[in-house]
Amino acid sequence: MNLTFKQKIVFAFSGVCLLVLLQSAAGYVFVQRAQDYEKRSLIAQELLVAYTNIGADKQRLKVWYAELLLTGKASAIARDALIDRINANIQTVRERLPIQRADVALASATKPLSNQYLSSAEVLDILEVNFANFKNKVNHNDWGKSDIDKKQVWTEMLNTFDVSGSKDVRILIADAIEQQSQISIQATKDADSAIDLSKSMRLIMLLITVLSAISLAIYFVKHLTQPIADLMLGTQRIQSEADSATTAVQVPVRGFDEFGTLARSFNTMAREIFSKRSDEQTKKEELEQAVAQRTAQLVSANEVLRTAEVRRREFFSDLSHELRTPATVILGEAEIALRGGEKSSDEYRFSLTNIAVTTRQLTQRINVLLLLAKERLLVTELNFSQQSILPIIEASIVQSRALTQETGVTIEHLVQNQLQVSDISSAFTINTDADKLSQLLMVFYDNAVRYTPPGGFIRTSVAFVQNKLQLRIEDTGIGIADNEKDELFQRHFRGEKARKMRSDGAGLGLAIAKTLAEALSFDIDIGSSIEGGCCITLAYRGV
Repeated sequence: MNLTFKQKIVFAFSGVCLLVLLQSAAGYVFVQRAQDYEKRSLIAQELLVAYTNIGADKQRLKVWYAELLLTGKASAIARDALIDRINANIQTVRERLPIQRADVALASATKPLSNQYLSSAEVLDILEVNFANFKNKVNHNDWGKSDIDKKQVWTEMLNTFDVSGSKDVRILIADAIEQQSQISIQATKDADSAIDLSKSMRLIMLLITVLSAISLAIYFVKHLTQPIADLMLGTQRIQSEADSATTAVQVPVRGFDEFGTLARSFNTMAREIFSKRSDEQTKKEELEQAVAQRTAQLVSANEVLRTAEVRRREFFSDLSHELRTPATVILGEAEIALRGGEKSSDEYRFSLTNIAVTTRQLTQRINVLLLLAKERLLVTELNFSQQSILPIIEASIVQSRALTQETGVTIEHLVQNQLQVSDISSAFTINTDADKLSQLLMVFYDNAVRYTPPGGFIRTSVAFVQNKLQLRIEDTGIGIADNEKDELFQRHFRGEKARKMRSDGAGLGLAIAKTLAEALSFDIDIGSSIEGGCCITLAYRGV
């Protein structure tokens, strides 16, 4: 007959229970008797230890008291510790003594309690009274007496500590210790006798139990280890492969009993877990991607708004700064012309001339501001592509020569370094916006033309320095003072030489150039040329 594991376990459990009942019935009397004796011995030993500790701590308190009388520096902490220990031991005796008396009464059945157990309670009462008197004496004594008085105090304290009424406490403690020692010895002997009587029965029961346990263990280990190991391995794989599993974990089905059913249920559960984890992982990845995209959009939008706000404030600041003075001058000239009676045509002509000059200056500043506003707008709309820098530079040079018609300044042709390549144009190809780069170059050419005296020249060269593309624009103009280089790119700043040579500048050109250069990945360095003029170096960082 094929039994299920449930039935086998029921039979095995029933057999074990029957064995336990037989063992319990056979050894109950002996075990119970031995336990009673052991309990009695244990209580006696606890009382013996408590009485012994009380006697020892009383002696330590005497030593402490003697030290206090001799030196006046005995540790109060040590005293309190000894007092606490004596209190604890007295409490132990107080708690255990009634248990011992009840045990003796139960064992004696109808016999009355012997005087020795009654005297133990009397000893405890005497100890408590004696110890209370000692504590009171210690806490209320005056230690500032002479040596003769201290001897008297020592004698009084000994009487208080060792004598209670007409009884010597030391003798009482010694008797209690002897009494508990005898009780412990007798209880131990009785327990040994009970144990000896039950040895044979225990040995037989132990042998039967061991053999039964070994037999059941061998059987169940043989039939249960593999299915359980399969399930444990499957559980561990589900935990360890939580994020990396590509297929559902499955365990082998080894039969049609309960473990086979459990294995099939486990496999079904594992497939469902794998399916849900896959769905959760997919949703998690989609959510993370959506959050990342949205975060990037928000960051970009916030940066655009912040930049727009900064540029708006700068633009209105520039607008107010540049237009206020010319408008005030025009208004003042008009008011002067209109003030008073009729004036001559020369006076009106003078006022109109001033108004015209100021209006031209105002127009020039408006054009600069419009250029600045346009540059701020366009710098956010860069159109990068692979471009050769050489045609852009050549076109800028040609365009700049139109600025030199009335100045007598010469703009030389572009100078290239000698490269050992077949196609020089491809060697100078960068990722840039051609229109914005042309605007950047025109700012520098315009400044070079404006601040170079007649007969001067402007030279442009391009080369690779330490594998970095560099563009240099040098002139023979008025140059820049060393103490003004740190302020060149600040809005509305103009050097002292520039202000003396030309009064029509707005101080915005280099600020615009700085913005364009950063957008196009160029580093700007302004120094002095060999001829004493200005040298602009543009170093390409790459996009």
